This record gives sequence, structure tokens and C-alpha cells, in this order.
Amino acid sequence: MIDGGHATVRSRWGSHMYFMVAVDCKTGYVVVYYLVDNSAKSFTQFVRYLINLTRLRCNCEPTELYGDYFSTHLSMTVTQLRAQTGITFTSAPPHMHHLNPYPEGTIRILKTAVIRRLPNIRGRVIHGATVKDPTCYWNFAMEHAVQCRNLSPSSIIERDTGISSCPLELFDSRTFDSTVSTLHPFGSLVLVVMQPQQRNNAMDSPTWRATYLFSGAYNPFTHIYANVPRAHVVIKESGQLQVTGRALF
Repeated sequence: MIDGGHATVRSRWGSHMYFMVAVDCKTGYVVVYYLVDNSAKSFTQFVRYLINLTRLRCNCEPTELYGDYFSTHLSMTVTQLRAQTGITFTSAPPHMHHLNPYPEGTIRILKTAVIRRLPNIRGRVIHGATVKDPTCYWNFAMEHAVQCRNLSPSSIIERDTGISSCPLELFDSRTFDSTVSTLHPFGSLVLVVMQPQQRNNAMDSPTWRATYLFSGAYNPFTHIYANVPRAHVVIKESGQLQVTGRALF
């Protein structure tokens, strides 16, 4: 099940203002893809990302999408993509969002989680300046919330299967991310240890400061199809993202 959201503020990194949410009905696993606009081209990028991520996680492809009715889904660009991939699309009637409850509810939960996380980076130095208004970093906070949700035990899974598990563990049949991933509080100040050859000289500082964002597992910000669950994604004071396993909290 899929649905789109509007952040109403453009992100500093990536210039994102919209996001697409996909929820697997069986496991509750959530995928979020961040968009610059809500055009048909952006929607096809989201569908292709969803296809590739499902291949990597489950060794299969999505066969059907269910979501709200809006004109982007009916464009020729999207129609051609669906014809090529064989994905069927079922939509709820216009203005009947209650028929698409999982994504609608997930969007509200994620927005609340973003609001709770953003104050953590107020006062941090990013892009060479002290952060006074953190809302432009909403996309990073949302990705942290998504990873946290996918790694949290689900009462629905326990009800349906009788075991205590998280959405990622049931959705992913190819990795052990649910057991090796480590999440830290969003916006934590970290020290990243440099390799000796990266230092200018022996008297140079062996560490540099950064702000923790989320885990290095599959995400749409770093290398999209690289999975590094034991590592961390941090943002330097210059505004550059880096995946590292040598972070001191």
C-alpha cells in the first residue's frame, strides 16, 4: 500500500519537499522515498526504487500496488512503467483516504516522529553554520524514524504469527540486518576517527566532529543499493554525508 506526503518545507540536502510511503501489508515493513516534486517522473523513480529494494531484501518483486487516486498515477509515463514491470495498481476512490489506512496512519506517525527528533540538531554546526531552524533537515529525521519503526517489535506480527519480531526480520529474507543494525539517537554529536594516512601530519587531530543521522543499512541517501548495517551515516560540519564505522558516541 502506498501514499504520498507533502513536507511543505524544502530540505537543505537533496531539495526534497515530498515523500512516498510504501507499507507491506503482511509484515508492516515501511519504505520511504524522498522526492523533489510530485511529478510522474518522480513517481516512477519511487516505483523503480521499490522494485530494486524488494529484489535485494526479498529476492522477489512487488506485483500489486494499492493507493489513493490521483492524476500522477494515470500519466503515460507511469502507465508505460507498469506495463513493463507487470505491476497492477488498485486505487481507492477520490477523497476516500480512510480506504488506504496503513500508509495514511504511517505518514501521521512519521511526521510526529520527525517533530520529536528535529530539536536534537538545533545548535549543531552543519553546512558551515549553526542550525537555528532544523526543519530543513526533516528528511534525515524521517529516515531515522523509518529505520526505528522497522526494527521495533510489532504487536500485529506477534498477534498473527505468535512470535515477537520486527517488520524487518520478517520482510528481509536475505540479510541479518535485524540482528546487527544499531541505532543511536538522531542528532547525536559524534567523533569520527580518521585513518592515519588521512591526517596531514602526526600532530594533526585524529578525529573530526559530525552529527549522527541514521544507520548505514539500505537507504535512499547514501549509495542506494549498498547495505552497511554495522556502520553509521553522519553529516560533517561541511554538510557532506559519510558512512563510517569509526564513530565515537
